[in-house]
Amino acid sequence: MKINCITRRRFVKTACTSIVAVSTPTPAVIAGDAARKDNLKRLVDWVVASLVAGPVNLVPNLPTGQTYGKSDRSDLKDLFWLQNCNLFAYHALEHFQPQAAETIKKSYEKWYRTAFADIIEQTENYLPLAKLPADTPPEGKYFRTIVKKHTRDGMTIGTETYQPDFLGTIKDDDPRALLKFGVFGARLRGDQKKAEQYFKKALSLWDGTGFQNTRIDRHNAYYTRHLAYVLIAEKALHTKIPPKTKAHIQNQLWSLQDKDGGIWTNYYKDGTLPHFAKKTNEIAPLTLLAHTNHIWK
Repeated sequence: MKINCITRRRFVKTACTSIVAVSTPTPAVIAGDAARKDNLKRLVDWVVASLVAGPVNLVPNLPTGQTYGKSDRSDLKDLFWLQNCNLFAYHALEHFQPQAAETIKKSYEKWYRTAFADIIEQTENYLPLAKLPADTPPEGKYFRTIVKKHTRDGMTIGTETYQPDFLGTIKDDDPRALLKFGVFGARLRGDQKKAEQYFKKALSLWDGTGFQNTRIDRHNAYYTRHLAYVLIAEKALHTKIPPKTKAHIQNQLWSLQDKDGGIWTNYYKDGTLPHFAKKTNEIAPLTLLAHTNHIWK
């Protein structure tokens, strides 16, 4: 599928050097605990300010282009994930900044039509948004996604599709699988009992600082996204995390907000950040989705 071609000069002039905030009114009321309004506003502003204008009109994966350890990741700064950044971003911003949300949504749809019209769009990333994928995997399984990318004029538009015969298993020591595929998947299939079982297993991995995960032995770090996912899962099930546990989870999540408003992706048990931690437009929209009520009714 052919992508509308733009020259590198035009792209650099109108997009790469144009990180602009969309002019939209801030809503009078922001969902969530009143004490968190400032955190939420700064996070919303961070996402909106990262929107690249011109022919792109998407949020990049890593707006700063650097990790916490100051490693240059220009490849991620010029990478625009349609699903786990922009799909999450426009749904998250619908409540907070509807004009910015509409801008991202239109561009998201345009890039799918021009670059990825031949693949399945509705994959696992629809689950946190209360939508089943186009094809639903069997109970206890999930379709592993495969990455598709189109690179033009210094930017990469990326997305995911699924491979029907490439299945993963929801394991009891994997909070992402338990929450994203287990809780959300079972809830959307109408199996509340199974969803609650997955939720209980996920909560058992909370150790007071973070969720023990399958990669903890590799780099000894927690994933911030698990904090957001469990808060979204609570909304999906219309249940309640024990109050003290929830307070600790929320405090841990917001302790990872940087002074510019972005959220760090990883952290160590002592509260310090690993050199590979990043402020991405995956964790930022997920955090916003965890503090809105318009997705799971």
